[in-house]
Amino acid sequence: MLALVWLVATPADATETPAGSRIVNVAAISAQQDGRAIDAQSNRVDLVTAERLDLTLARVANDGGPVDVVLTNSGNGKEAFDVRATTSTPGTSVRGIAIDRDGNGRYDPAIDLLLSGPTPALAPGGQWRLLVLLDSDDPVRTTLTVSAAALTASGTPGTIRPGAGDGGGDAVVGPTGAQASVTIETDSPSPGAGGSGGAGGATLVKSQTVLAPDGSATAVRDAIITYTLVARFAAAATAARLDDPVPAGTIYVPGSLMLDGAALSDTADGDAGNGDGRAVTVALGDVAAGTTRTIRFQARIQ
Repeated sequence: MLALVWLVATPADATETPAGSRIVNVAAISAQQDGRAIDAQSNRVDLVTAERLDLTLARVANDGGPVDVVLTNSGNGKEAFDVRATTSTPGTSVRGIAIDRDGNGRYDPAIDLLLSGPTPALAPGGQWRLLVLLDSDDPVRTTLTVSAAALTASGTPGTIRPGAGDGGGDAVVGPTGAQASVTIETDSPSPGAGGSGGAGGATLVKSQTVLAPDGSATAVRDAIITYTLVARFAAAATAARLDDPVPAGTIYVPGSLMLDGAALSDTADGDAGNGDGRAVTVALGDVAAGTTRTIRFQARIQ
């Protein structure tokens, strides 16, 4: 009688295999034949793990300093990135983009790396904190768009560049399209600081990210826009409330409203939130000096 037993194992470590890893397999067979043991070994088969190209880009609130974003290499290989920034205000331009090496949110030419081309290669899961520097020393109100793309390839998810990945394997554009952008409204008492409001009052910084059905950051029909608002209160305040109309051309995503990471209901009930489809309202109530509150919601492009 011949018995077959199938064993299914769940790996203890589900971490993604690094790009360029060589996966080798050789099998062996053994048996009894005419009273003697026989065995044979298969040929060796191997392959090189492809490099998945993916990234995220997110705004970091930075009072009183340059516009601050964090680029994360969410792929599985070392990758450099092309980072660009543009401004909507005539007469105001981007002076440069720097890697904030000491992470203090301030540009120091003696420490930070002012980019003259792509970023240095970044390990999987690694991050660059980037400072966007404007050429104006006067108060600036503008719209900044910061975008980043993998240097090896970007665009349609699933696109393959044979042999262009780590270790000579293929490079594959991942679900994000290996590109991302963030749009930032700034209203600042210092160049690129972001936010609105004056000293001793409140500031409100709004940013957005886009995720299209194909995984790219393209603003197309059915793409989801995630809006993030960071409210800061330099002094104590009472009856604080945030109101944000849902933009024309979009519809509010039910159940997406959050305050400080906690979900809020869409109806006017016992919690602080209300999303009626036309606007999002969050009652922040009485706040102490130095308070920061983060509101997030989503809208779908029609």
